[in-house]
Amino acid sequence: MWPQDEHMPLSFLLLITTSIWSIAVVALSCTSTPNTGFPDDRFLVRLYNVGSVGDCCDRCSSYQECFKYNYISDSAASDYKSCYIWGTNANVTASSSSSVSGSVGRVPGATQCAGVQYDVDYTNGYLTILRMAFTSDVCCDACANYPGCNAWTWQSQYRICYLRGAASATTTPSVGNVIGTVSTHTQPAPLRTGKRGVGWYKSLACSDLQLLKGISWLYSWHVAPDATLVSCMSRLGIEYVPMQWGTRDINTLAQNVFTNTQHILGFNEPNFASQANMSPALAASMWPTVAAVASEHGLR
Repeated sequence: MWPQDEHMPLSFLLLITTSIWSIAVVALSCTSTPNTGFPDDRFLVRLYNVGSVGDCCDRCSSYQECFKYNYISDSAASDYKSCYIWGTNANVTASSSSSVSGSVGRVPGATQCAGVQYDVDYTNGYLTILRMAFTSDVCCDACANYPGCNAWTWQSQYRICYLRGAASATTTPSVGNVIGTVSTHTQPAPLRTGKRGVGWYKSLACSDLQLLKGISWLYSWHVAPDATLVSCMSRLGIEYVPMQWGTRDINTLAQNVFTNTQHILGFNEPNFASQANMSPALAASMWPTVAAVASEHGLR
């Protein structure tokens, strides 16, 4: 689900793994094959300092999108004891010393993925693009939940999902792609709670919000959302949470509190020069303005 740079800071990986392993653990049986590994770099995430093959399998079992794992321990140093978490795209193994590959007893593709093919692409157009689709299963699930989508392409290099109205009659070679169709669009309605939301600082389309099932709030590090999203958010019941990022736009904060807004965010990392960069005195002098807006509109 995340960038695959193996030099990623450990603190970032710990932040990631704290989130994804908060999911309830389901005990699954593991297979393991010594001296084998997966030959490319299309893994979801690399975990450092994993003590054993069994620990790696346990991590895979507890992560809903993990179907296969690869454990590498080529040094006595714990930094080299790495667990690679894979989705369904780890379909070929290769000889690799000091490496163990395996799988967990999880059936890929949920219930709606069909006709999955690797390293090819459809030749027809697409309905929309979903970015940050971290596995092919996420892409398939998105298609199953998107009106009119019957086929999909997942581009592993950039984690992009193309949703299509139909599968083309022909395909073309495309290394790193996964394609497939959906066999059913019957998905249970997602539980919408205040715990699920999204922070998004780049351009976002209404189609993206439709794909982010179950979210109830959105913020973008600004006091107001993109104007093109206002009606879409209202229709989908998504709260926009304004942020008083720093000194900018503070005079327009009050007028950007929408009807369904219940919360407000304060200064963004004021102690960092690259962020809000505010002295304690400046932040203290501006905070009453934020507090007054919150009080007037009953925001938390």
